[in-house]
Amino acid sequence: MRDVAKTLAAAACLLVFAASPAAAQIAPPLAAVADPSPSYLTPPARRADNPLLRKSRDYTGLPLAGWMFYPEFLAETIYNDNLALTSTRPRGAAGLRLHPDLYALHDNGLSKTELFAAADAYLYPGALGDNQITGTVGAAQTFAPTPDLTVKGQMQFDRLGGFASGGDVIGPNGAPTPLIAPSLANRLQASAGVQKGFGRMFFGASINVAGRRYDALETAVGSLSQNYRDSLVTTLTQRGGYWITPLLYGYAETSQNWRRYADNSLQSHGYRAVAGFGSDRLGLFRGEAFAGYQTQFYQAPLPISASSPVLGAKLYWYPTRALTLTAATDATFTDSSNPSPLNPRGDPARDVSGSLDATYQLHKRWSASAYARVDRAYYIGTPRVDTTYIGSTRLQYSISRSADATLSYTMVKVNSNAVGGGYVDDIASLGALYHF
Repeated sequence: MRDVAKTLAAAACLLVFAASPAAAQIAPPLAAVADPSPSYLTPPARRADNPLLRKSRDYTGLPLAGWMFYPEFLAETIYNDNLALTSTRPRGAAGLRLHPDLYALHDNGLSKTELFAAADAYLYPGALGDNQITGTVGAAQTFAPTPDLTVKGQMQFDRLGGFASGGDVIGPNGAPTPLIAPSLANRLQASAGVQKGFGRMFFGASINVAGRRYDALETAVGSLSQNYRDSLVTTLTQRGGYWITPLLYGYAETSQNWRRYADNSLQSHGYRAVAGFGSDRLGLFRGEAFAGYQTQFYQAPLPISASSPVLGAKLYWYPTRALTLTAATDATFTDSSNPSPLNPRGDPARDVSGSLDATYQLHKRWSASAYARVDRAYYIGTPRVDTTYIGSTRLQYSISRSADATLSYTMVKVNSNAVGGGYVDDIASLGALYHF
């Protein structure tokens, strides 16, 4: 086996070149399926066999009436030392995390239907006001009548949770008010895409429409409406490319977005154009790398527009049978209205991100994973800069074929040159995962 330290060091170097184009993707249990594609419009491989992608023999699922069901349930005891993500006087508490997850698949060769549902509940008996319950439910359909034609669509509903903390929200008198309160929202999104091959050439197009509606903030001083943040975002993407070899393709991709808000002054629209290369299997690598340019035009406040180059990719590396590394980086423009610890005033920003994910099978029963991410937000029209560091580790022990014990730790740190914009949050957990 290769030296693991050298492997991790080499993978870290890839972080400079790796990225993840935004795409609506479903999230089935990782043990049940192969790694997801780098983007929604990644072309089907010209060669069907890929030894890099193997399904777990220990995660068989439940067959029923032509369907395969992959249920799992995670229960953890947790401790969070900064529940509201504040820069001063953080509040900590012990609690319980409950995370049921169900993925169902029906695949007859020509069409594939996927259903998925999950919930995530963080419950703190000693701090009931900090409880968070979120969830996702949706369906995806893929139809491939011929090897060179693929049509797919997806519907998804999300219940989102978080905190409006250290930032400004609109108070009863219409003035910005700093406060700490749970922030809840509903999001409904639909996407569709089609891809067609013509010999070595391929073309594709997709549309994604996402609507979001915010609950009022319930605070000690009363209910504060967040309706001004309600939005409808539409994104169109087009891609064309050419298979240079059976394992390597080049492509060009353009996208346009329209971001509409209940408050018309927060609206924006923009475009992005990139070109790159990709491979489903090139040696021990797979993924895509790209470069290009993007512009976003904002209604208010000034400046009216913002532009930047784009450089990134999303790469998977399989240096050994037991080790998998994923590196990603990208650059995007955020929305006009998003008050949070990372974006407290809701001002738009240019966000540059990079991440590295590693999973390693230490032993037949032991596995470990680590994740690191850095986000740097440059606020448009202001000198503010925020840098967010996220690091997490997870150790998993297989008790039986269907049950695992888990131990994990996560740290989030935000540095900001704005007063009250930074914070540190540590979360430790111990629990059990049950799956079929």
